[in-house]
Amino acid sequence: MNNPCPQVTSLPALLSLLQLRQSCRWPVQQGVELLALCGERGPEVMLNLQPAFQPAGLYQRLLSRRAQQLEVWDGCFLCLNRDRVLSCWRQLPESAMSDKQHIAQLFSLAGIPLSD
Repeated sequence: MNNPCPQVTSLPALLSLLQLRQSCRWPVQQGVELLALCGERGPEVMLNLQPAFQPAGLYQRLLSRRAQQLEVWDGCFLCLNRDRVLSCWRQLPESAMSDKQHIAQLFSLAGIPLSD
């Protein structure tokens, strides 16, 4: 993406822009950011955890958790980039009615409480 995403200050604000299919980002807490991306492949969300805010062994624990309960985490993917930013990612269905549930699923996988 060449254009920077506008920053929002709450989950309801992110969900509102997501319904309009506008990309945005929400800094959830220090070291944790949720990106809503709306592109050619449709809407997707990505929860990014900066390396300084990841407990030791987090990536391995999340991979194990996801592998042990594939049906629970169906559609959720994990990525650790070269800068060691851990991303929990998923594509969203066309129906915006379940966006919050899918976002909550990413937070749950990462072990981060989600509050409005």
